[in-house]
Amino acid sequence: METDHSHNRTLSFLYGWDRIFNTDDEFVPRSAITASTLDEFHEFVEVWLSKTSCVDNSPMRSASAYSSFAVKLAIEKNYSEMKALYSFARENMSINSRTFAESIQLPLLSEFSSMLDNEKSYWAATYREFLDSKPTPTLAVHYINKDVLAYLATMKK
Repeated sequence: METDHSHNRTLSFLYGWDRIFNTDDEFVPRSAITASTLDEFHEFVEVWLSKTSCVDNSPMRSASAYSSFAVKLAIEKNYSEMKALYSFARENMSINSRTFAESIQLPLLSEFSSMLDNEKSYWAATYREFLDSKPTPTLAVHYINKDVLAYLATMKK
C-alpha cells in the first residue's frame, strides 16, 4: 500500500528525508533509458538510485521512473514488456492507488489509439477492470482515457 504518515512512520520519515536531500523525482530523460525489458530497467534504476538515493527502489517510491519506462515501452509498442510491467505493478501496488493508475496504467495506455486490435482488447480489459474496482471519484476523474472509453463503447454494441 502507499506509505503515508499514519501507516509507517519510519518509512515516511526516510522517504521525507530522502525527498529533502536527493533528487529522485528528477529521473533521467526517457531518451536516456537504455533498458528495453523490465529486468534491465530494474538494473538501470538500481544504478541510478545508488547515486541519488538513501532508500531502496519500489514502484511506489520511484513512480516517475516507472512512468517514464511505461511511456517508452508504449511508444516502442513493446507489448510483452508492457504486460510484464503491468503484472509487476499489479503484484506490488494496489489497483486503487493513484500511483498505479497515474504512473503505470495511464502511461501504458498512452499509445492506445495506435495499438493493434488484439492489444487494444487486452488493454481495454485492464482499464475496465480498474473501473470495475470502483476507484474513488477523484481518482476516476483523473484517470479518464477517452480513446479507451470510446473503444469500450463500441464493444458493447
